[in-house]
Order: sequence, then C-alpha cells, then structure tokens
Amino acid sequence: MLDKKIIIIIVVVICVISTLLLGIGGSILLFTNNSSQSTEKKKPDIKEDSTNKKEDSTNKKEDSTNKKSEKPLSTISEPLNPVVQPTNSKWASVLNKGTDTVTEWSRKIYGKIVDSPNIGVDGGVTHNEGFIRDLSTLDKVTADKLCQNPCYWYDYRADSTPEKRAAINNSGLCDCKVEPNKAINF
Repeated sequence: MLDKKIIIIIVVVICVISTLLLGIGGSILLFTNNSSQSTEKKKPDIKEDSTNKKEDSTNKKEDSTNKKSEKPLSTISEPLNPVVQPTNSKWASVLNKGTDTVTEWSRKIYGKIVDSPNIGVDGGVTHNEGFIRDLSTLDKVTADKLCQNPCYWYDYRADSTPEKRAAINNSGLCDCKVEPNKAINF
C-alpha cells in the first residue's frame, strides 16, 4: 500500500515539474504515456479453462457477425444525408445517372444548364465530369458546383453573346448573378 502512494507522489511531482518546464502540453503527453503504460501492466493474467474458452469463442462469434454485417466505408455509395429529390424540379430529368456513361450524363446536365440539349462533348462537359464521376444521383451541393463552369463561359465572360446569356438564364437551373453561382429550382 505504501509503495502505491510513493509512486503516485512521484508521478504528481514529475507532472508538476514537466508543466513548469515544458508547459501544459508536456504534462499531458507525459500523463498519457504513463497512463497507457500503467494500463498495460494492470491486465490480469487469465487462466485458461473450459469456461473462459467458451466465453471467448462466443465473443469471437459475435464480433465476426458484427463485422460481416457492417459495410466498409469505401463501399458506401449513398450520400450520408440522402435528400429526397422533388419530381417537379427543373433538374428532374438529369438528377439520376441511370445507364449513361459519366461523359454522357455530364453532357446532358451541361446541355440542360445552357439550354442546348444537342451540345457536344466540349471543355465544360469534360470539366464537370470530375464532380459527378463517383455519383449516381445529383445533390444540391454538386449541382452548385456544376453551375460554376457554364455560368463563367455563358454569362460572366465579356465575350459571351446575348444569346448565350439568355439561354443560361432562361434554363432556370443556375443563378449566375450570385457569387459563387448556385443551382436554383433544384
């Protein structure tokens, strides 16, 4: 009993000295190192007998079933906060990738934004592919990103034509007048 008190006093003195010399961060580091070492020493020796083996095998079975039922994070494809998309949205026809390739889906989205359904695969379509590459359904945040490139090229630039400005504004999918540009009627 006396030995534990002496050890506690020594640890406290070391913490106080380290606090004075190294600051609070040093004492926290020292305390966490000591506490992790002390927990390793306190693990009791478990004698193996038939009852412990049964409990261990039961625990292992429970652990393995729990692990099998959980999905690893890398395979989750749904958004963390799924949003129910309204069917009357102006974005409705391009919200889901369906069977399209990423390039085709990007072309459809870009064409809808700039009110030109027959748009080719140009720089803007290719640029926007990066935002939707790993998606199967658009969300508002991604739609906001998809508005940036067409708003720049069709509305913001001085060399844009009145027809292009009218087309992107008439489509009603992006608000090019706010910075950063936002998806609207989503």
